[in-house]
Amino acid sequence: MTGSDLIIMKNLKNKNLSIWIQDVAIILFGCFMYAISINCFTDPNNISPGGVIGIGQLVGDFTGFPKGLFCLLVNIPIFLWAFIELNWRGLIKNLFATVALNVFADLTVPILPEYHGDMMIAAILAALTGGLGLGLIFMRGAATGGTDLLATLTKIHIPHIPVGKILLFIDGTVIGISAVTYSLGSSDPFAIINGATYAAILLFIETKIIDTLLYGSNLGTGRLVFIVSKKSDEISRRIINELKRGVTALKARGVYSSQEGEVLLSAVRKQEVYKVYDVIKEEDENAFVMISNEGEITGLGFKELDKELERSNFFKKISDKNKKIKK
Repeated sequence: MTGSDLIIMKNLKNKNLSIWIQDVAIILFGCFMYAISINCFTDPNNISPGGVIGIGQLVGDFTGFPKGLFCLLVNIPIFLWAFIELNWRGLIKNLFATVALNVFADLTVPILPEYHGDMMIAAILAALTGGLGLGLIFMRGAATGGTDLLATLTKIHIPHIPVGKILLFIDGTVIGISAVTYSLGSSDPFAIINGATYAAILLFIETKIIDTLLYGSNLGTGRLVFIVSKKSDEISRRIINELKRGVTALKARGVYSSQEGEVLLSAVRKQEVYKVYDVIKEEDENAFVMISNEGEITGLGFKELDKELERSNFFKKISDKNKKIKK
């Protein structure tokens, strides 16, 4: 091994150490932010955050048992199952984030102030802090165990059910039970509905924040427009000149009529759709138009490609690391 090889290896080790330190620091900060969400906003206002932490909060409120410790105990069988089903080394970061989150959830109770005010404000603030915390944790390739890991493991044995539906079922069950339990003894006939509604608002906003952190603020703003028209040349020319958007002509053949033609394809932002409609209506009122929602569009005129590649490469490195470990 030459001296240059030793230098390269040393630089790689230093770089890996730097990334590891960043991961630990950001995960810890994310766990602290999520602890703020629980101890400052959801717990004092009886709003369920869903998942295992929601169960822990409910048990803690009615028994006095520390919610973080309860969540750790619940996660033990889940992680044991995961160690059996999955690569155990790939779960180390998840285990670290899970332990850190639940330790913060208990240790910060005496020091964090409780918000007792408008329930809607409490739900929104809980979503903002919780979404930021979980988003940072997910960005570093970790998770907090609980229902996320449980849904992934369940998917292995029930592959025909999407993970999202499993999570929705579990979180929905936790929210429903919490809403009923927190409303016991209340004279308000709508107490159950109110509790479940605030929890649903929290989860909705929290999910949007997590998606924004992971995938960017352009998530869900793209639209793909498919146009079938006898005046495709005129329509495509106007879209290019007036909207400054690209158009692709796809060769097509009508199966029923056996006629050759083309389908125009154009990617636009959702606020530009009405402009495309105006152009089509003016050129051909009999045109056939289809519009689909796109989660993300990357490239010229949309999200910058280089930033997207950096994000993709980051997650690819995490995936490659896990594959190498498995080998």
